[in-house]
Amino acid sequence: MSLKNIFGTLSELSYPRRILDRVQGLGTGSSGFLRLYSDRFGGIKVPCPPLAEQKEIVTVIDRIATRFMIVENPIGVEIQKLREMRSTLIAAVVTGKLRA
Repeated sequence: MSLKNIFGTLSELSYPRRILDRVQGLGTGSSGFLRLYSDRFGGIKVPCPPLAEQKEIVTVIDRIATRFMIVENPIGVEIQKLREMRSTLIAAVVTGKLRA
């Protein structure tokens, strides 16, 4: 799972279900495409933690993201090396330098 997917999931979890239901109820349109105009959803109250708590949450998420990147980067490097080796091997077989 990439960082983008993880943070997408976190953002989905951060909104209580009742707020999402309310927002969807304010949408207009058909064919599965809802339009939501600011004059309709501007009055929805969204719970928000105090600024100090928000900063603490961001700090924790930054630490977690850093850990993921530390693990993810070497894996990405290894994947790239394997792709290069595969390309070299395929080229060697195709040109007859190596027989399967």
